[in-house]
Amino acid sequence: MHLVTRRLFSMLGFAILLCARVALGQEMSADEAWEALPRYEYGQDMAPLLRIDRIVNESMRDVELRAECAAKMATLLMREETTPAACQYIYLQLRQVGTDAEVPILSDLLMRTETSDDARAALEAMRSEASTTALREGLSVLDGSSLVGVINSLGAIRDEESLLAL
Repeated sequence: MHLVTRRLFSMLGFAILLCARVALGQEMSADEAWEALPRYEYGQDMAPLLRIDRIVNESMRDVELRAECAAKMATLLMREETTPAACQYIYLQLRQVGTDAEVPILSDLLMRTETSDDARAALEAMRSEASTTALREGLSVLDGSSLVGVINSLGAIRDEESLLAL
């Protein structure tokens, strides 16, 4: 029994080492990650997301890269073939890298019931005059839980100008 256990642990260790080497040796390129992102589904290999995470982190030190990254993400949000899982990931990333250039797209998505919450959270995190204005505009258009979300976001960013509308 002792020999069988030792062999089993030896084979298991080898398998783990082999998998780690394969994973480390097959870094996905940025282009491949951007191409795979719109088709991402929950439970799939997260390699494209992890690669884009690194791109997002790098973009925080480079204004041009940040703008390019945010623009790609906003474009993917508007594509019909982008999966809900990919959209959710993109909204989360836009909270970090979103710029005023993405506000019109996020504002449009804020007005749609199915995308309102995610777009609102991205606009709230951006904390710019343009994103705050988009949230304020939602006060006169939205209703129900979407309106409540916008009110909460405006409260979270302490927007005094929205007090008159409320």
